[in-house]
Amino acid sequence: MGHRYGSSRLCSFSLIVVIAVPQRGVQALNYARMDAVPTQTLPAPELPPQPERPLANDCCGGGCADCVFTLYLRDMKIWNKEVKEIQRLHAEKVAASQQT
Repeated sequence: MGHRYGSSRLCSFSLIVVIAVPQRGVQALNYARMDAVPTQTLPAPELPPQPERPLANDCCGGGCADCVFTLYLRDMKIWNKEVKEIQRLHAEKVAASQQT
C-alpha cells in the first residue's frame, strides 16, 4: 500500500553515515532504526470576531466626541490586545506540550 499524505501512521527510517578518516580508512556508523514519534498539535485558538469597520456614511461629520470611527479604533485596540493575549497563551500551551 502506498503512502497516504495526512495519515497517522508512524514512519520509520534507518540512517547510515560514512566517515572518511585519513589513516584509519573508511568507517561506517549504522545508527539504530529510529521510529518517528507523532507530535500532538493543538488546534488553533478561536479568536473573537474583529470589530466591523463603519462605512464612510455612518459618520455624521458633526465632530462628535463618540464618533463611530473613534469607537471603532478603540474597539480595534481592545480586539488586538485580546488576540495577542490569546496567541501568547496558545504559544505557551504549545511549548508546554512539546516539553512533555
